[in-house]
Amino acid sequence: MIQTPAQASPLMALLGRPPRVLVVDDERTVRIGLEKLLRRSGYEVTTAESAEEALEHLRRTEFDVVMSDIRMNGLTGIDLLAQIQQIAPTTGVILMTGYASVDTAVEALRLRAYDYLTKPFDNDHVRATLERAVSKRVRTLQREAAIANLRATLQALDESGEFSLPGGAGRLAAAEPEVIERGGLRIDLRRRQVQRDGQAIDLTRTEFDLLACLARAPGEVLSCAELVRRLHGYDLEEYEARQVLRAHLSNLRRKIEPDPNQPRYLINLRGSGYTLAD
Repeated sequence: MIQTPAQASPLMALLGRPPRVLVVDDERTVRIGLEKLLRRSGYEVTTAESAEEALEHLRRTEFDVVMSDIRMNGLTGIDLLAQIQQIAPTTGVILMTGYASVDTAVEALRLRAYDYLTKPFDNDHVRATLERAVSKRVRTLQREAAIANLRATLQALDESGEFSLPGGAGRLAAAEPEVIERGGLRIDLRRRQVQRDGQAIDLTRTEFDLLACLARAPGEVLSCAELVRRLHGYDLEEYEARQVLRAHLSNLRRKIEPDPNQPRYLINLRGSGYTLAD
């Protein structure tokens, strides 16, 4: 039985395959040395002798990490990094150089390179840096999958009209009132109906859930991340949750406010979150 090297085996379990690394360097000895080192550590390795060749590989194959020399004929490693940000933004990039300078390091970090290695390499340092870079990509892919799943869940709920949230988040608590009133808004939690000044308002499933969540938290300011957590149990970064909820919150405001440009009920406290005013 072939044993997978311990270095990459936990990452392989998460990815469902060996981590893929693209090594880009115009020095053949560097390419061969890194390829041998990384293959022994359990990585699937592809090599390229130029940034142009690397881009061809990137258009055909999804890589977890690219390790690229900076100084090469034609496109440089910095040029390659900038293009990777466009065509494969979740791929980690580790830049390598034998001519370290502060300016180059600053430029690499400005373009969001994962790390910056100076030749000659320490093998243990290379392996540790690569493992961290792949781990970061795995976390990114997991978060993207969670966000995509949440978007699909919200869309399916809105289209189906069904009233069940994951984990029972939409059910009434035993001591919770059936109706909550905030100013001219009347929110019937059991019938899932909303009125403003006696007039019925037609909300989607997601819009009602957001309104009900805010109504159940009088005086609280809830961030988008907290709204997602309370309603669906996902732990997202604030900017991710904001992207998911932005359109739903905008539509909710448009429907419940007499004048959406001067909101009376759904108040956004910039940098903090949302609250439902009386």
